[in-house]
Amino acid sequence: MEAIVSIITELLRAGIPLAAKQVQLIRGAPERVQSLQDELQFIEKSLNQYDGALVKDNKVNEWLTQIYRLALEAKDTIDTFKTEKHTQNQRTRVARLLYAWPHGTKLRKIALKVDMIKKKIEEIDGYRKKYCDDGQVVAKRKRNSE
Repeated sequence: MEAIVSIITELLRAGIPLAAKQVQLIRGAPERVQSLQDELQFIEKSLNQYDGALVKDNKVNEWLTQIYRLALEAKDTIDTFKTEKHTQNQRTRVARLLYAWPHGTKLRKIALKVDMIKKKIEEIDGYRKKYCDDGQVVAKRKRNSE
């Protein structure tokens, strides 16, 4: 009997911090999404700076392509969060209780995805700083064929 109590105690000791971390992740989802949305605005402004510019180097083109793809993924994640939040807010109190677990699970997945996207943004920015020279973008715009 003592062995069972000991095992349960160890499981609880290990499980409580993990559970607390998951709750923090779920509770922090709105702030994480807002932070990603703020960063996305800067990314879009950066991409607009290069819109229509002639780029000398393939490394810069690759950086722009990766950032653009990541921006699309960020938008999708933000939209998913907004949809989930709206859906949960439209539910009655009873329905909110019934859907609390699935809603929390979705928020957890969204928070993890936001963390992954933000990490990838930092990684790609590190590549840009390491491999791309900011002077590699030609300021003159492509001519429109009119």
